[in-house]
Amino acid sequence: MSTKKSNKQPVATAMSGGVDSLTTALLLKEQGVDIWGIHMIVGVPPEQERHPDSFSFELEKTRELLKKIEQSLEIEIKIVDLRDDFFKLIIKPFVNLYLQG
Repeated sequence: MSTKKSNKQPVATAMSGGVDSLTTALLLKEQGVDIWGIHMIVGVPPEQERHPDSFSFELEKTRELLKKIEQSLEIEIKIVDLRDDFFKLIIKPFVNLYLQG
């Protein structure tokens, strides 16, 4: 694969930290695409969390991993906390429908 420079608009790619998203970012980067990553935090909001200390620890580990990926690929990764919206729009309606049978 060649490393070409592109004049196209930057491309955002979802970054979970797993093999698939890393491979995608690497392949795009090798093709000269100007990319940046986005990592979405979903789940329950902190006030709904049963074990907030455990989640905080996992979140910190995720931030450390993403920082290493940023440095390795020389890209910016933005972290977006979607927990409140995810809870209101996905989890709560699902639980309500489930309880209705």
